[in-house]
Amino acid sequence: MAKICGIENVAFVGKDGSEVRGKRIHFTEAIAADRGVGEAADTIFLSAAKLGAMDFTPAVGQDIDILYDKHGRVKGVTVVDDLIV
Repeated sequence: MAKICGIENVAFVGKDGSEVRGKRIHFTEAIAADRGVGEAADTIFLSAAKLGAMDFTPAVGQDIDILYDKHGRVKGVTVVDDLIV
């Protein structure tokens, strides 16, 4: 489980020259006890198109589960706890 700690609006030009808009979601996750202590931080990017197709509106403070495909791309995000800080 991860906790959203920040959300950035992002826009850039893709490899094909088209503009890509979306959100970079920053989150933290607990480090497994057998690997260390504390929390690790990471980010995922969700394009506006992908966010529009998902039943997910990111907000700081949400606890989420992220589903990745075998290539490491985000396939889905599930809100576990919607208590907003």
